[in-house]
Amino acid sequence: MTRLTSIQALRGVAALAVVIHHVALAAGYSPMFDIGAVGVDIFFVISGFIMVYTCRDQVGQPGFSYRFLIRRLLRIVPLYWTLTTIMLAASFVMGGRASTYPPFVFLASYLFIAVPRPDGVIQPLVVVGWTLNLEVAFYALFALAVGILGRVGIHALCVVLAGAALAGQLIEPASPVVAFYLSTILLNFVGGMVIGLAFDRGTRLGPVVGGALMLAGAAALLAQIGGPIPMPVPRVLLWMVPSVALVAAAALAFPHRSGWITGLLGRLGDISYSLYLVHLIPLWACRQAFELIGLPATTAPLAFAAVAITASIVGAVVTYRLIERPFARWLGGLSAGPRRALSAA
Repeated sequence: MTRLTSIQALRGVAALAVVIHHVALAAGYSPMFDIGAVGVDIFFVISGFIMVYTCRDQVGQPGFSYRFLIRRLLRIVPLYWTLTTIMLAASFVMGGRASTYPPFVFLASYLFIAVPRPDGVIQPLVVVGWTLNLEVAFYALFALAVGILGRVGIHALCVVLAGAALAGQLIEPASPVVAFYLSTILLNFVGGMVIGLAFDRGTRLGPVVGGALMLAGAAALLAQIGGPIPMPVPRVLLWMVPSVALVAAAALAFPHRSGWITGLLGRLGDISYSLYLVHLIPLWACRQAFELIGLPATTAPLAFAAVAITASIVGAVVTYRLIERPFARWLGGLSAGPRRALSAA
């Protein structure tokens, strides 16, 4: 199966955007680069697309739902559980705040279940792992919908998730957990699945239309650098619509784009999962190092950003080569059924 180079490159962009967002926070430049958090929206749109794309030849086959869930869990669990265990051990050794959490918070972190910490914040031990709580819920619903209804289940799931996001806005649930699972961010999965269905039907965009769509999406996001726009616009319009535009252009107009920029970003996309999960550790280490030499991140933001971003990428490469990729190869044989476009999934 031909590699979807543009999608993989976009994953690299999304991961780097999140890293820049957190580096800016550490350097005291929030909300100037808060737009970097849009990387999560892009990830979710890509996830919705990839689920449809990679499974289109297998839907309806006996045991599909089981094989699908096993493959997805084998993809995300090893590295996430490894980092969760490291964070848990470090917290107890160093007397961190997490060492005071009740056991159910630890268990929920391993099981990808969203629960509030004692301070009320819904975050697992690996703080960026909150997105995986939504991802795993999406995987479970996708497997259930397609397992029961076949391809019609994809359409049904789009309606269900859109309805859930709408319900969350209408009822404004008091429970933070319910509000978490009914967030409008679910619409990113819907957007991705719609793109996947269009791709499956053979819909393609010409280079002019695709280029215009990509430029419009990128411009809408870049315009938000420096802080939120001075008007009350919901996140779904500010972040989701441009994210869907970018993924649609990449998938429907330039799916097999070549060139050194695409190749470089594609390599970043290869390590995007490791980069996303592990970058807060080298970021923390860089911040401590700058403090030790008497140069706080807030007083030398450009130097700190350069060092922290480089350290995050290097840390991700090491993590990918030592943990993520070896586990993927070792556990890959346990996954039954044909595997398609693994590098893009």
